[in-house]
Amino acid sequence: MSGERTGDIVVDSFSELSARKSFRREWTDAFLKSMEMDITVSDYGTMKDLDEYLFGSSEVVGLFMARIMGLDEDSYPYARYLGRAMQYVNFIRDISEDLQLGRLYFPGRNLKDLTLKAWSTGR
Repeated sequence: MSGERTGDIVVDSFSELSARKSFRREWTDAFLKSMEMDITVSDYGTMKDLDEYLFGSSEVVGLFMARIMGLDEDSYPYARYLGRAMQYVNFIRDISEDLQLGRLYFPGRNLKDLTLKAWSTGR
């Protein structure tokens, strides 16, 4: 983040883009934390736990894109929600593969509540 060249084209390109577009440091920190969580966390106990992951894994991507496109900061909440929505689509699309890999992104308690509700209402 200091701008020092690493020799890695992805890292150096991101660092240059970040400086040029003035990405907020907390966005990058959150993104990196969520990428680490992809390696160290296999399930999320609560929606609050998942929210932290979602902010860094998808909402900040929406914020990066809004900044890249030069959108007004009034658009940032919508950019975050669009990123989150796209992440949910990915979760649903990949649920079988993630389960085989021992990952569960939807909190078990919430899945149980949804299953019980669906079962009790016949949906």
